[in-house]
Amino acid sequence: MENQPKDVAPAFPRNWYARVGLIPDPTLQRLAGQRTMIEWQRAQFAQRFSGRPWRYSITCQLIWRLINGALIRRSWQATRAFVDYEPAGETAYVITGPGDPFGDDDPARYAYLADLWARCSRLLHGACRAHGARYYHFLQPNQYVEGSKPLSDEERELAHDESFVYRAGAVKGHPLLIEAGRQLVADGVAFTDLTRVFAGRTQTLYRDTCCHVNDEGNRLIAEAMARTIAADIQSRNVPPIP
Repeated sequence: MENQPKDVAPAFPRNWYARVGLIPDPTLQRLAGQRTMIEWQRAQFAQRFSGRPWRYSITCQLIWRLINGALIRRSWQATRAFVDYEPAGETAYVITGPGDPFGDDDPARYAYLADLWARCSRLLHGACRAHGARYYHFLQPNQYVEGSKPLSDEERELAHDESFVYRAGAVKGHPLLIEAGRQLVADGVAFTDLTRVFAGRTQTLYRDTCCHVNDEGNRLIAEAMARTIAADIQSRNVPPIP
């Protein structure tokens, strides 16, 4: 979603065009600053309304939710403007690399990225094994993965947006990652699919329209990861750390 509009090679790190060469661009700096300012405002309002006596007032908490929702929408509008910005002049090769060979809606891009993702996991697994370390790979949950979680009313309001810029990547890409993960397991990689870790849970766990979760969501993910690692250690009879 971030590299393709700038014709950046799909294997390059995210926001690559903003990491090299374009930082002095005043327009790019302004757009980045807008996002930073909005997130700072969100943090300030959250801190203010979480203090006494406002935290005990239903009316104040409702006001905070309205303000926070509006700032979230502004933040993603700023993100879209940042992504859509096209600098004038010819783009340097250091920014684009060999370019993006796929069309705007080419499913081959997702297949390529899923394969790259899986190959990287195998390489990490091999590197860790060569040094006597154990490698664990977890695929995080995402609210846009079909059937992964029944959304609460609050999540439908603040954490779900059909037009959200990252939604398409999750909808089209996660099924390929899940399938690639099954092959990783078959190849001996300690991969665990956590996309359904919230299945059946109706409480609010997502806190924004991207994919980020609240403290309870982080606790559930951490516990699932810990159970996986503990079960693996026990199955291999690893002695406890003295």
